Amino acid sequence: MSGGSDQLLKLWDLSVLKSPNPPKKIYPLLNVFVATNNEYVAWTKEGFFTASKGGAKYIGYHINQGENNAAEFVSVDKFYDTFYRPDLIAKAIKGEDLSVYAQTISIDDILKTGLAPRVAINTRSHLSKSRDVSISLKICEKDGGYNNATLFLNAVAIDTHKIKNRSRGSKTECFDFTKRNISLINGANVFSFKATNRDGTMDSNTATITLDYQGVSRSKPDLHILALGINNYRDGSLRLNYSVADAKGFVKTLTTVATPLFANIYPYQMLDSQVTKENVFAKFKEISTKAKPNDVFMFYIAGHGTVDAKTSTYFYLPYDFRYTKENSVRKKGISQKDFTQALSKIPALKSLVLIDTCNSGGFTDTPTNRGMLEKLAINKLTRATGRSTIMASSKDQVALEGYQGHGVFTYTLIEALKGKGYGVDKQITIKELAAYIEDILPDRAYQKWGYEQVPQSNMTGTDFPIGIKMPQLIK
Repeated sequence: MSGGSDQLLKLWDLSVLKSPNPPKKIYPLLNVFVATNNEYVAWTKEGFFTASKGGAKYIGYHINQGENNAAEFVSVDKFYDTFYRPDLIAKAIKGEDLSVYAQTISIDDILKTGLAPRVAINTRSHLSKSRDVSISLKICEKDGGYNNATLFLNAVAIDTHKIKNRSRGSKTECFDFTKRNISLINGANVFSFKATNRDGTMDSNTATITLDYQGVSRSKPDLHILALGINNYRDGSLRLNYSVADAKGFVKTLTTVATPLFANIYPYQMLDSQVTKENVFAKFKEISTKAKPNDVFMFYIAGHGTVDAKTSTYFYLPYDFRYTKENSVRKKGISQKDFTQALSKIPALKSLVLIDTCNSGGFTDTPTNRGMLEKLAINKLTRATGRSTIMASSKDQVALEGYQGHGVFTYTLIEALKGKGYGVDKQITIKELAAYIEDILPDRAYQKWGYEQVPQSNMTGTDFPIGIKMPQLIK
């Protein structure tokens, strides 16, 4: 470890200098910068980084803007989806070669795709007299064009637009457009807006305003539940035993305990052959026409899923998926970005995503730490959607043997809802649900299989109740 006048700590592997033909130049395994406020950022020569909440702003790239023009600085957090890889930082510390992960990822190539646009919200912060409002937005594209324009309300994505077949060229333009019929909630409504460049590889700035509203809200919200479960995959080698029972059991239990809290409950189950990418997106569209900002949305999926070790992207395998080669998952799976797009259409600001999928080996040829990758995947999903997420990925053996008629994760989930996860107020909130699963699941799986199934969660925003304790459900 060395330190110098550049204020960096650098970790080196000097053993290469003892080889018969030592290199003329070596690079640090890892660079670390710690600010005076204890924010930090650490990165490798390939550009992969990890950072504290505000640490990524301290490093980045200066982009030449031509003679007599100041360079434009782009901080590394604008490349979060591609280069935020704490799992690879862990590998770098161990001295592992990261070249396999950098083969198809180059910061130079990404920067050549052009800069992200500049965005703004034309509507100014004010006290709104009306619940339903329109927000005026602006995008000024640079040489990289624009895409993935996303509007957030209280950190939850409520609308995302993907720009398709937009021509590539050096011409830059500004666009004004209006998002209409947005229903406010009582209190502060913080709107934020951002986009990416055309290729989705670089984030724009984030524009923010606040609209305050004081009005009369409904006495009870509605609850919308969407559950996906697949046992009988068209590819027989992928078939499972408990995913359908898990989806049905979750919907049944949640509907029972949630009834006292909600004005209406709308359960949607999609099982086996119903779970295709087209059908899932159509169901999201249907729910988006019924849900309101004050409502609650619960999204549950069971079946096969995997995290791509090269990109840290999560994929859920639909019923009609067929595995032919490694790239099949990327082409035919329902990706994290697909779910981000679908979730952005759901207006309900209170929501929870529950992922109970079996991770089959062979879908990726790059070995890695599964738990860390899953944590990274849900962090990216939560960052993009603003929605709390709990994920537990089991091994084939665990998924096939099951636990008392269910997958062990969903059995623990249902057990918590039926009564064991409640606090002293006889209500269960999403954070209490996550705490119970995190406490019980690893030991339960280890006692039966000698394997700790460790759930990964990212709980964001305010906590809220989803069930009332019912003595008749407690065994």
